Amino acid sequence: MSLEDRKNSFENKYVHDEELKFKIEARLAKLFGAWVASELGYAPDKADAYAKEMVVTQLDAPGNDDILAKGQTDLKAAGKDYPEAALVTKINQLEELARAQIMTEAKSS
Repeated sequence: MSLEDRKNSFENKYVHDEELKFKIEARLAKLFGAWVASELGYAPDKADAYAKEMVVTQLDAPGNDDILAKGQTDLKAAGKDYPEAALVTKINQLEELARAQIMTEAKSS
C-alpha cells in the first residue's frame, strides 16, 4: 500500500467516522426531544415537531448542553422539575440507543 493510498484510507475513515457521529447526535436529539415531548403530554403531531426542533437545537453547538438546557427549561415551564442529573442520565441512555440504531442501520446499508 502506497503512502498516498494510506492517506486516502485515513481520510475516508475520518469522513465516515464524522458522518456517523453527526447521525448519532441528530438521532439522540430526536429521541430526547420525543421523550421530553411525551413528558410534556404533547399530541403526536406536536411531539414530532418538538423532536425536530430539538434536532435543530443540537446543531447550534457541539455537545449535549444545548438539548439538555432546552429540555430542562421546557420541562420546568410545564411544572415538571427534573434534576439535571436525571436528564443527563436520560441523555446518556438515549445516546447509547441512538448509537445502536445508527450502527445497525449502517451495517444493513
